[in-house]
Amino acid sequence: MRSVRPNSLSSPEMMELSKKMREVDSINLAKVKAILEKYGWLGPQDIGRKANLALFLVIQHADH
Repeated sequence: MRSVRPNSLSSPEMMELSKKMREVDSINLAKVKAILEKYGWLGPQDIGRKANLALFLVIQHADH
C-alpha cells in the first residue's frame, strides 16, 4: 500500500488547508460584495494601494 506524502495534494493536511482557504475566500468575497454594493469600486486614491489590491485579489480568487 502506498502512503500519502504530507505535502501531497491528497493528504489530509492539504485537504484541510484547501477547505479552510475556501471558507476564508467565501467570507472575504461576501465582505467585498457588500463594500462594492454600497460604495462602488474604490480605487487607490480612495482607500490606498494596499486596500485596493486586496479588493482586486479577493475578486480574482472568486469562483465566478
